[in-house]
Amino acid sequence: MDNKALKEIESIKKELQSIIDELQNISYGVNKDFGGIGQRTCADSIRKVANHYSDIKEELKHIDTSALTEKS
Repeated sequence: MDNKALKEIESIKKELQSIIDELQNISYGVNKDFGGIGQRTCADSIRKVANHYSDIKEELKHIDTSALTEKS
């Protein structure tokens, strides 16, 4: 189960990184393209979500896969 669990966690981490990258791109675009209409607040909110996902991705590194069992 360890190897399968590790592969699944790696897949989740890759998907999270894609989401993080997209959110950061959106944040940059909002900040750049919507000047003067609250863009900083909006961009900061999007960045906070991206940072939250980064924290989650970091936590995945600490999962003990030996304690996981396969779902029946």
